[in-house]
Amino acid sequence: MMKDIATEILEKGWYWTEYQPIVDIQEHVYAYEALARFYYNGLVVQPDKLFGSIRDDVQFFYEFECAVKKEQFKNRPKNLPLFLNLDLHTFQYRQGINNLILRFARHHDFIIELVGNSLDVVNAGRLTEVFQKTNFKYAIDGYFKDHNPFSLKLFFGSSVIKLDKGILQHLKTQPDFAYVIDGVIRYAHANHKMTLLAGIETTQDEEIARNLGVDWMQGFLFKSKTIYAK
Repeated sequence: MMKDIATEILEKGWYWTEYQPIVDIQEHVYAYEALARFYYNGLVVQPDKLFGSIRDDVQFFYEFECAVKKEQFKNRPKNLPLFLNLDLHTFQYRQGINNLILRFARHHDFIIELVGNSLDVVNAGRLTEVFQKTNFKYAIDGYFKDHNPFSLKLFFGSSVIKLDKGILQHLKTQPDFAYVIDGVIRYAHANHKMTLLAGIETTQDEEIARNLGVDWMQGFLFKSKTIYAK
């Protein structure tokens, strides 16, 4: 059922992109993250449910992701870096890996954001080698997010450490947790990596981000800077 819906969405172009702003501490937009949005017969379809329902068909999943990424590159905001979510189930269609890399190589100034809950479907060492050879920068979505796998190889090779919004609640209820996050941020900066804290919804969240010393912030608080494109 969901695959039929996904097929129709793809064929009829019932999808668009929400470009969410990633801002620095002064709230200047540094980059945008491209987030896929879908609808079917006028109703919104949740991206997680849609992608989750088609992962078993590796070729269709690959084709679906490629179509979405093509539009996200095409409609990207000008003159700013672009964060692109990539579900690593895409790499399970082995016949398409080289083509996928070539597709990305045509573009510039982007950071691949690896979907955290898909990290266990690939060999982390091999994936790191691919990114090193292609000079693709990448981030991993959702450090400290429940149920996300963790790979030291991918952690060491990433250009951006994106901290999950869940840490904000931990910091509010367990202040000593700040020592852990402080260590991660210090490590990142000592190794020329950038840090991004997601889930900034209130001025209190923003103040926490400033005190932690992260480089960038993302969240509902900056929604007015969002760009929508079909």
